[in-house]
Order: sequence, then structure tokens, then C-alpha cells
Amino acid sequence: MKGYYIYFSMDGSTYKKLEKDGRDLFEENFFEHNMPKGMKGYYYVTAIDENGNESEKSEMVSATANIDAEGNVYVGNSILISNESLDWETFQSIGTWPAASNIRSLVKKEDSASYDMDKVISLPEMSGKQPEGIVRSKSRIAGEDYQLYDEKEFFSQDENEPNQKITATLLYNGKYAQVWADDSRFTEEHAKKIGEEFDNRIYPLVTEHFGSESDIDGNGKISLLCFDIQGDYAGFFSFIDLIPNGLLPGTETSNSGEVLYIDTDPLMEKNGQLTDIERSFPSIVHELQHLVNANRDLYIEENYDEEYNDSFMDIWLNEGLSVAAEHVYNGPQLDWIEYYNRSESIPAGHSLLNWEYDGDVRSNYSLSYLFLQYLRIQSGQGTAIYKELINDEDGNYKAVEKMIHKYIDPDMSFGEFMTAFRAALVLKAPEVLYGFKGEEGFDLLSVREDSKGTISLRGGGAILKPIDSEITEPADKGKDVKYNGIFR
Repeated sequence: MKGYYIYFSMDGSTYKKLEKDGRDLFEENFFEHNMPKGMKGYYYVTAIDENGNESEKSEMVSATANIDAEGNVYVGNSILISNESLDWETFQSIGTWPAASNIRSLVKKEDSASYDMDKVISLPEMSGKQPEGIVRSKSRIAGEDYQLYDEKEFFSQDENEPNQKITATLLYNGKYAQVWADDSRFTEEHAKKIGEEFDNRIYPLVTEHFGSESDIDGNGKISLLCFDIQGDYAGFFSFIDLIPNGLLPGTETSNSGEVLYIDTDPLMEKNGQLTDIERSFPSIVHELQHLVNANRDLYIEENYDEEYNDSFMDIWLNEGLSVAAEHVYNGPQLDWIEYYNRSESIPAGHSLLNWEYDGDVRSNYSLSYLFLQYLRIQSGQGTAIYKELINDEDGNYKAVEKMIHKYIDPDMSFGEFMTAFRAALVLKAPEVLYGFKGEEGFDLLSVREDSKGTISLRGGGAILKPIDSEITEPADKGKDVKYNGIFR
């Protein structure tokens, strides 16, 4: 054989004839050179003999620049392996790998980063339907009218001491916020700074882009409780507070109102004093999203019944929306991008869907943040996609899949979109599916390859393995495990 022709098309109808000399088109990164990164194209091949005779056309196939997703032999300099299963509790094998000669070695990076986290405290399990009146009537409890410098007891919602109470003083009473403090170093000036930021910027921003809050205590305001939270949390939100105290088993520690818990030390601490008050603002934004999200689940959609665990929004999606709120508030969340670049568990296959409060939860925040930004960018809907997700009756992957079908690709499954997201983290294509369309901050993402010899993945997990040339897909891989060759 003298060579072959490649007939190449960007739209699958009009083909351009290109002469090649017989070298493998993928070895030459043909698609990378002839199409924008991430763009899909179509081609078929004919062979040319010594006399210049051309063979019959091969079967037409498609390919994406920098992505090899066809057949069971994958070429590139990396292999993306993704478990597209929605079952994050179950592992699937990536299959038996070939001789190590095809796999490049990696230098392990240590992870020493530390970032602020929060927690959403769930409602207690129920053995039957909710009592009539809690949600159906949407009745409010009798709220008290507090004045500046009044004191009030709050349950601290400390998981180690669930009945612990703290006594806080009201230091700011504004349009939307009441700022309470249980820290002798926290002054009225501190409270005013937080309260005015909440009233003038945070509350309008979150309610515009994400939704409205409940008002079960009837005072039209949200309590920002500032104290030294024990543990590694910058703040948290508790569903329990949205049920009147003692109305249901497990709500005996409810504060019977809308409360956001904000840490003072170390969040606001600097050189022994509470001088870094502004550092609390993103945490307040984050917790407010949880509050409006809970209002949607509990009071608008009336989801609190014996199946509430299945009908409330999944934590990975809820947390992704809270960090998205921070993005709306103060731009790209570079801490979570940096953590992605330093995490050890993400390159080892950390699942997007499996929220690990007791594991590397920072990797969960990072992945959820990046995934929600990827969805926003690819949907072309801007921040409106957030409220649309919250307002959807499904609080899980089904809601996201609806957005994918509506705005991105009617034939793409949620699992396939997760794989495309993982490829985007690697390729960062400027215009198409496999990237963030050039938005600020995401170009800082590093390529994270597996250095731990991962052999199985949870649903929603993925790894990137370096290779020298090509890899044949193992026959014994899990049924939902997908392989993609990547050029970069």
C-alpha cells in the first residue's frame, strides 16, 4: 500500500479529501491540528495501492479533537477512565491493565492545603408521614420582638454536645439581618459591618439568583449567630431550626427560626483579635444558599415525609450551589481550584457524587464547585441555571440531566456529561464541550494523573492515567466504566 486518503468533514455532509503517507493519523495528532480543541468531526478512509488505485470507503466514524472515544483501542498521551454509574456506593473495576511499559511514571505530590468548610445538619429520620400542620398549613410560630442588646439563648447545634446552649447578644438589627454574638471580642462595630453587608449586598444577591428564604418565626429576618464554632467549620446551617422546637422527635434542639451559624475564631481572628471580619462574608453567602434551598425543599415542595432523604437535594449538588453563590458574590473560587491542583484523592478517583464528611471532604467541595461552573458555562444560561436547578422537583442528578437535555445535548446522559466534565478539567478547551470557554480562573487547573495505581472507581469517580502510545480497553472492566484517549 502506498498510502491512503482521509475524507474529513466538520458537519458530516461535506467532506474534504486529504492525502496521507500511511502514518497513523492519531500519531500525528491529526484532529488536534485540523479542528479546534474539543470540536467533533467526521471522517472515513480509503487506501491507495502502488498504482494509485483507491479502495472502497471505510465506514464513516466520528472523532473529537484531542479525544479518542471510538473502538476499544485508545490512543493519546493519557487515558481518561470514568465510572458513569449513578451508584456512588458501589465500586466498579477499571479492568486488568497491560504491561507497565505503556504507562509513564509519576511523581507524587503532597497535599498540605487547608480551607474553610461548612456542614448542613439534616432533619431526623421519620417512620411515617409528617404531622398535619407542619408544612401543609405553612403556619408561623409566634416570634419575639427583640431590641438591640437583648440577650437570647440558642442551641449551638454542637454535634458532640447536642443540648448545649449559648447566650448571645443582639448587636445589629437591620432590614434582613439580626446579628447575634457570643464572643466577648465581637463588637457592635463588627456586627454592623456584617449586618450592612448582608442587608445591602448578600441578601439581595442570593435571593435574586437562588431563591427566597422561609420565615417560620414571623420576624422577616435571618439570625446570623456569630460564635466560636468548635471543629473545622467556617459556618453551618441546620434544617432542624426550620421545624418548631419539639414538634417532631429529634427537633428538641431547634432554635425555631432562620439561623446561620458563623465562626468567629479562627475565621475572623488575626493576631489574637477579631479584625478579619470580611472573611466571614463568603461563608454567610454560602450558608444563605443552604437556607433558601431548604425552604424550597421543606416548605415550597413539601418534601418532608418518610422519603425525605430521597426528595431533598443531594448534598453534592446543594454544596456545589453554595460555592456557586460564593462565585457570584466574589468571582472565581481560587482556593477550590488550588485544592483541586493539590488534592491526593481527586487524581486517585474521588467521586463527584459521594460526599465524604469524614473523608477528604475538601475534594468534594472542589469537584462540586467545578462541576456546577462547568454546567453553567456549557448551558449558556448564566446564573439563571442555579435557580432553575433549585426549582426543579428533582434534587439530584435528574435535575441536572434535564438541564443537559434542554440546553446542551438532548441525547447526552448525566453519566456522559460527568465524563465530559472530567475531560474538560484536562483539556480546558476554549470554545466547546471539553472546557470552560476561557472563563477566568479555570485555566489555572492542573492536569492530575493517577499515581496510586487505582484499580476500581465509585460511581461518579474518574482517573487520568498517563500512557506512551495506546491502550486496549480491558475486557474485564466494569460495565459503566468508560475509556477515552486524550491528547494534550
